[in-house]
Amino acid sequence: MDGLRVLVERLAAYNVTLEQEVVITREVGDRVLWIEHGQQRDPNNESPDFGNPYANPPGYYVNQHITSRAGRLSKRGKFN
Repeated sequence: MDGLRVLVERLAAYNVTLEQEVVITREVGDRVLWIEHGQQRDPNNESPDFGNPYANPPGYYVNQHITSRAGRLSKRGKFN
């Protein structure tokens, strides 16, 4: 989890707090705002054990190994 700690520290330098919860709430005026990552409603991307870096959903592998590779190989990719 050192990588996560480093990311949290880097974001904090820009006054950004990385919430490590499935759901958070914020009070806005006289209302409460419910905030959650949309992946929890998508069975292909839902984290089976939120917070466990070894319990990744199928969508993680698609993005990590296929989509990112396609971007690197594309002539229209940012880094080509």
